[in-house]
Amino acid sequence: MSKANQPGLSRDAGKWEAETEEPRSTLVASAADLPLFEEDVNFEEWLPSAKSLARDFFQRFQKADEADEENARNFQQRYHNSNPNYAKRQL
Repeated sequence: MSKANQPGLSRDAGKWEAETEEPRSTLVASAADLPLFEEDVNFEEWLPSAKSLARDFFQRFQKADEADEENARNFQQRYHNSNPNYAKRQL
């Protein structure tokens, strides 16, 4: 199934993705990405990688949230400025 036919992805969003070459990212957080902490692991080496992983996930969520807000504003502006009688004239 093409991305344009997926639920929740309008044709305009598909065009935007093709023009900007920025795919819509899917956020997946997994405990498997965190390095295992075992008795023979040095805590000073393990902690920075765990912090880095948490920071990366936070930044991805923040960027996705900002993109969602911008898409909502664009959607609202597009339909707020449209003529409500347009559909009636088409009949």
